[in-house]
Amino acid sequence: MLFKHIKTARLTRFRVAILLLPLLSLNGCATAIVAGATAGAASTTKVVYDRRDFGTLGRDQKIRWQAFKALHNDATLTRNGRVFAISYNQNLLLLGQMPTAELRHRALQQVQGIPNVKNFYNEITVGETRDGYRAAKDAWITTKAKSAILKEKGVNPARFKIFTENGVVYLIGIATQDEADKAAEVARQIKRVEKVVKLVEYTQNNPDLA
Repeated sequence: MLFKHIKTARLTRFRVAILLLPLLSLNGCATAIVAGATAGAASTTKVVYDRRDFGTLGRDQKIRWQAFKALHNDATLTRNGRVFAISYNQNLLLLGQMPTAELRHRALQQVQGIPNVKNFYNEITVGETRDGYRAAKDAWITTKAKSAILKEKGVNPARFKIFTENGVVYLIGIATQDEADKAAEVARQIKRVEKVVKLVEYTQNNPDLA
């Protein structure tokens, strides 16, 4: 009887684990949670908190992967500097440091052949590669910026991707003019922020409904 009880308990836990798997998958990935679209051909299913549709999300993922391969397959770039790419709504942003303007431009050339990119933003700076101390300070700024923007009335921080490089805060996303201006102003007030760069596509949609 004891063996049967233990076996039954294990089976119950196993069944519960199976039932929980889809829930864990949804909770672990914001892009899996969607708002129901109204009926009709004009309706588009949107990701909650993200103004990109699923097709754009997939293209952004592919663009990031292609950019990663193109940049890291160039031994000259990886040996001499630091560069990484972010794709948001098919806009490709390059960040990092290169020792010369020629290498900065070379990084851009490596990704310019990637299809489906609407705009290229080369924000690689010419100078020494960021060290661990500077990286930690940048991470602190990014955390503070996200926290401060979260508290700002009328601004949804999920509308932006936020990155900090050498004290410069980059906001990339889709937002109303008012959202972008408020987010940038909040970020400027954070200690050690040298500049805020907005790479934002403006929309007229109500941020609470879009």
